[in-house]
Amino acid sequence: MGLYIIFQAETEFDNMLGIGMAVGSALLGAIFTIINARLAKKHPSTTITAYEMAGACIGTALFFPFYADLFTETGTLNFAMNSMDWVYLLLLAVVCTVYAYTASVRLMQKISAYTVNLTVNMEPIYGILLAWIIFNENEQVTSNFYIGATIILLSVFIHPVLDTYTERRKKLKQAFPEKVVAGKD
Repeated sequence: MGLYIIFQAETEFDNMLGIGMAVGSALLGAIFTIINARLAKKHPSTTITAYEMAGACIGTALFFPFYADLFTETGTLNFAMNSMDWVYLLLLAVVCTVYAYTASVRLMQKISAYTVNLTVNMEPIYGILLAWIIFNENEQVTSNFYIGATIILLSVFIHPVLDTYTERRKKLKQAFPEKVVAGKD
């Protein structure tokens, strides 16, 4: 419903394609996190990270020829970098990717996949809010965006409340099956 309200003002196909890709990406990301949460309960986080990073590296390397052919003018990729570029790339790869990812997989042993997905999927909201506060970048955001974003945020935050209510109701039914009447507890 929130996305529908955000989309009401959007009529350009480019925006619809972008939102569709974002929703698809969020869906695949959620499935990936659920799978990782199950794997994290059985395997060490470093093993999971090693396999997933190797798969991402191989997948990216296999995609390079298609990318070069479809999205560059010359049909080739230029990987010319100076020594500081390599230092920054190594720092980004080791600290910001491998270490952070290993830590997040390790956290999945202690917290739910829902909580992990919530923190990851809220990052764009944090970015939008920070851009608004720091750079005063709110002139392109319509009122439909605020209404839709509010509905989305409410649905995200109401889920744990409803989940807790459901769990308490189950426990109450188990403890006092004769006292609990459906819908009147």
